[in-house]
This record gives sequence, structure tokens and C-alpha cells, in this order.
Amino acid sequence: MFANKEAVKARRQEEEQKRRTEEGVQLRKKQGQDSTTGEQVWFSRRVEDGCQLHWAIITHGNKYTLRLPDGIPSREKVPGSTFEPPREYEAKVVPWSLREERNRLRTLELTKPRNKGHTRDYTVCQIGWTTLTKDEVNAEWEAARKAIAVEALGFDDCRNLLKNFACIIKKPDGCALDYDWFAESLEIPSHRLHEITPEKAIISFQHTLQNSGWLLAGAGAGAGIVGYQC
Repeated sequence: MFANKEAVKARRQEEEQKRRTEEGVQLRKKQGQDSTTGEQVWFSRRVEDGCQLHWAIITHGNKYTLRLPDGIPSREKVPGSTFEPPREYEAKVVPWSLREERNRLRTLELTKPRNKGHTRDYTVCQIGWTTLTKDEVNAEWEAARKAIAVEALGFDDCRNLLKNFACIIKKPDGCALDYDWFAESLEIPSHRLHEITPEKAIISFQHTLQNSGWLLAGAGAGAGIVGYQC
């Protein structure tokens, strides 16, 4: 009898979790079709085996990215030291759309399946809307970069740059559901990257974004696209 009660309780909890996850997915779909609040702002983050490969903000048909120029670094240590050499990131702005980011994510999943012992977190989510023009967003990016008074950007420099650049989103009106997760991810030091993983609704929505043909409003989709299908 006790075992049956526990089984019923576990099943109800699982059903409630599925309900909340599906509700979260539908809310994110609704946000993804909203072009009335402003230009959509999307966040992309890729971590491989505890190494942050890139952060990126996608809006107005541009990708404002901080990335390791040579991709996944080797595990070689500095001679006589137990630590890896410091990683240096580059700041770039390139024409890019959400569709291209989605296709890159899909390609990565197909060409680089997860192996045993290998961890990967490639997350793409909407963090808000901006009422700034493309030129104004570009100016905010340049100002955020100049505020970091070093030529080579370290991990903490990148986090601070993104915190400054996030001013393109007016709080709280311009924040999407996943803005808080984005902000939280910028508070996590490099040795604790495994602690900041997206909730199930973000992951489920990302799978929908990656695999289905539902329409997105222009904004983060980029390049003046009103909507697109796979």
C-alpha cells in the first residue's frame, strides 16, 4: 500500500512537472512571436567540458559575440604549474540571424554527438526586447567594450562587458522570461560553469526552435525577416 501511494505521488509530481514545462514552452513561443514590444534580443551561450567558448547577443540582424578565437583549447598546462594558461576572448560584431544560430546549433548536434565523459551546454534563449535602433545598439556595444580597459579580454572581462551591454534592454518592461537566467549566468565564475544550467522549459523550447517550423516574429530573427519556416 505504501509503495502504491509513493508511486502515485511520484506520477503526479512528474505530470505536474510536464505541465509546468509545457506551459513555459508555450509562453516562450508567445514571446518569440511578439514584435510589438521592441526588437527581440536573444542570448547564445556555449560551454564545452567546463570551458566557455562563447557568449553572444543577437538582435537587429547582428551577433555581438565574445569568443575564443581558436575554439576549444587544448588541455596543456603551463610548465611547472597545475593551472591552464589564461584564456583570451575576442569581441566581434557580425551580421547574423537567429535562424543562422539555430542552424549552427542543429549542425553541432548532428556532427558532434555527446560522448561519455563529455559535457556540452549550448543554450539559445530570448532575454528581452530593445527599443534602441541598430545604430544605438552598436554604440552601446562600443561603449561597453571601451569600458574594459584591456586589449585581451579574460573571462571576467567578458562577463562585465555583457553586464554593461545588457542596458539595451529596459528593465523590467523589456525583459523576457529568461532574462533572469541570463543575468544569473553572468555571476558564475569559470570554475563553477556546470552549476548554471537552463531549466527544462528553456531546453524544451530550444528543441522546438531547433526542430520545428513554427513562425518567429522578425526582431531576433534578423535581417528584416517577418517570419520564417524550416
